[in-house]
Amino acid sequence: MPVLKNNNTNDFCPEIPRLVRRRVSSLSGIVVVLMISACAMPNTRSADGYELANIDIANIVPKSSPKAFVTAFENFCLPGVDDPASLPTRLRAADYVEVPARGNRMFRFFVVDDKRPAVGFSVTATGVFCGVSAESRTGQANRVQSSVAANFPLARPMDPASISADAERAWAVGDGSGKTIFTLRFAGTAPAKLTYAVFKPG
Repeated sequence: MPVLKNNNTNDFCPEIPRLVRRRVSSLSGIVVVLMISACAMPNTRSADGYELANIDIANIVPKSSPKAFVTAFENFCLPGVDDPASLPTRLRAADYVEVPARGNRMFRFFVVDDKRPAVGFSVTATGVFCGVSAESRTGQANRVQSSVAANFPLARPMDPASISADAERAWAVGDGSGKTIFTLRFAGTAPAKLTYAVFKPG
């Protein structure tokens, strides 16, 4: 899919299909903005704009390996849900670039031009959401299960439907923080996508 150039401006708009879909979660009514549909317009006069304009479209929500998928969640979302202000710095240090958003910037979205997953987070009055997203690939679900067991030994399964119609697995962390861990599968259009996410109520 080509990058679209607006000949009337210096802005490029990478056509990013299905990167942000809004789903209303029953978690205190949080709007879980998932990385499945949006079009950003980076300004080519900035370093970010030039880098985003050249990104391989397949790397926006890539087919990440199970290890890369879970590692990104553990490196960014696990610490980031407790300290969201540090997330942009952490992501920049790992070569991620922020995709500019139109209008409401409640949700921030970062991508990198390789096969590591996209990372998105939001901070609202109801809490903090952080998730990583990739195309579905063999071994991801099993690696997520191992990640949950290793990082949250007190976690207990909960009804995925209490999170979202798209939720596949969900766990209550069980450490008194109120955190919820969950995966969401978007299979309505090929290729299917998987998001591994954490929500901490405010």
